[in-house]
Amino acid sequence: MNMLTHKTIRNILLMLSVVLCGCEKDSGQNVFSIVTLNVTCPSVSAGIERVEVDNSLDGSFIRDLNTRQEYDIPTFQVGTATVKLRKGIYMISFDGKAVFSDGQRKKVRFAGYNSPMTSVTLLNDKETLNLELTVLK
Repeated sequence: MNMLTHKTIRNILLMLSVVLCGCEKDSGQNVFSIVTLNVTCPSVSAGIERVEVDNSLDGSFIRDLNTRQEYDIPTFQVGTATVKLRKGIYMISFDGKAVFSDGQRKKVRFAGYNSPMTSVTLLNDKETLNLELTVLK
């Protein structure tokens, strides 16, 4: 009987230690980054009201270089869009249709981070990227 009690106590202590070790305190580290994308178009004097990205194009992507996972680019409202991404290194490129504050509508492109050599590193909980659009003819 004494041996059974000793084994039972040992097993309870082992299970308790596993449970306590599994309840690790939050380190405050987040694996995701909330990324604010701001677009400008210097060749047009009017402000950007809206940009709709054509995510169906092969050249429109937010691509994680480590996992190769691609994310859709949201619609920009008043020149801004927000996306939640895993922290990492990304290529970003897209074509879209922009509506400007003076009523002009133009096809635009961003290709600033379109290759591994020009990729962007996103490691903070919140990141802001300023993207300069080019008007397509």
